[in-house]
Amino acid sequence: MSKVISKELFIHLAEILSDNYGLNFFDERFSDLENLTINYFKKLRVNEPEKYIQALIKQENEIININSFVNFLTIGETYFFRGDETFDLLGKVIYPVIFQNSAIENREINILSAACSTGEEVYSTLIHLEMLGYLNLLNKINIYGVDVNSDFLERARAGVYREWSFRNRKDEIIQNYFIKSNDTFEILPKFKSKPEFYRINLVDRDEILSHFSINSFDLILVRNFFIYLTQKNINRIVRSLTELLRPGGYLLTSPSEVALIENQALNKIFNPGLNYFTKQNEKILTYQIRTNNLQKNNSKEVPVFNLEVDEKKRCYDGLQLLIKIDQWNQFSEIVEEK
Repeated sequence: MSKVISKELFIHLAEILSDNYGLNFFDERFSDLENLTINYFKKLRVNEPEKYIQALIKQENEIININSFVNFLTIGETYFFRGDETFDLLGKVIYPVIFQNSAIENREINILSAACSTGEEVYSTLIHLEMLGYLNLLNKINIYGVDVNSDFLERARAGVYREWSFRNRKDEIIQNYFIKSNDTFEILPKFKSKPEFYRINLVDRDEILSHFSINSFDLILVRNFFIYLTQKNINRIVRSLTELLRPGGYLLTSPSEVALIENQALNKIFNPGLNYFTKQNEKILTYQIRTNNLQKNNSKEVPVFNLEVDEKKRCYDGLQLLIKIDQWNQFSEIVEEK
């Protein structure tokens, strides 16, 4: 089948998957895309794969759905309490601060598991909170899991797992937090009812912000996900997730992904075992802006208005601004709007 599919078409498909979903099938992973695509069409018993790939790209065929194809491509390798260093850091360093701030400010705590796959990380987080004695504050904790794979999310909502998902801390976890039925294990109802799961494409900022508010999350976990993406898409997703964090909020990745995070709004905190990130407290400056862009008709008057601009990101209401600052650190002009 691969002989009848042109390399150019696979390259176009890889570009679509990268631009729209953040998936990286370039370079050494290009052959993976070829093999996975061929297997996908074999599964559907398609006899003209090149024709259907073109329809897939253009979304001109109801049978070949891009979302189901993305479901097929994405990786769901995860398990309960993956990464002991993460849970040690949460219990000893991060949770005490988050819960103290919540009590002082009398507000709820919001936690997000981004690229949550089949939900093991979400439920591990809840179980860990109970182990630490925090779940007596259950009504003040909101936890969300998001992923682009709708099949994974259905399994997460069901909360039913097989033994392979418990290859770390198996006996303790199963005995205290699951109901065994033959060869499957179902999470206890009080944990299953707590999280909310959403299908969200993390590359799409608008889709993220249609579900969540800026500056609303105390903790975002996004682990073992960036290793599959291009640096361009990592940067896009990190920008969006950083927007969701409260000032002082925490972003955690896996140890191998820390070096991939590049964002001026995040402070990198060095910690034995696992480095992590916190969102800087935003310093807002008010600039008096004079711009010819708002002139009406042939008026010679240059309108003046005040604009609050984040000092580091130079942005206003989500609009990226490249602004020029003169030698006295005063606003000069808007050079470009992105």
